[in-house]
Order: sequence, then C-alpha cells, then structure tokens
Amino acid sequence: MNEETAKKLCLKMRSGEAKGIWKMQCFFCNKFGQKNPKKYCFYNAPNFSGCNIINSYIKKMEKKGLPILDE
Repeated sequence: MNEETAKKLCLKMRSGEAKGIWKMQCFFCNKFGQKNPKKYCFYNAPNFSGCNIINSYIKKMEKKGLPILDE
C-alpha cells in the first residue's frame, strides 16, 4: 500500500467505517497526530500498514472480493 492509499483509508475509517472501540482509536490517533499523517498509526510500519483498523478492513474487503477503495 502506498501513502496516498493509506491516507484515503484512514479518512474513510474516521468518517464512519470504524465502529465502537475502534472509533476511539481513530479519535486518539487523529488527536495526537495533530493532522500530521507522519504521526498517525498507519505510518509506523513498512508499507504504511501500521493501523490495525485499516488492516482488518482490507482483509474483509479482499475476502469479499470487493475493491478496497471506491475510485
């Protein structure tokens, strides 16, 4: 995954895809990241795969055979 895709998925998760306790993780990630993507969870791993919410979403979409992002 590239940085631009990770940013788009992060925004999608924060915009409503994340539910329950995961929504809290998005809230704190965004708050402490201070709108600087280099401080967000997804940025802290190789290939921008540091966010477990985004990773589980990707797995779910791949399992269903659906596109990860609606372009």
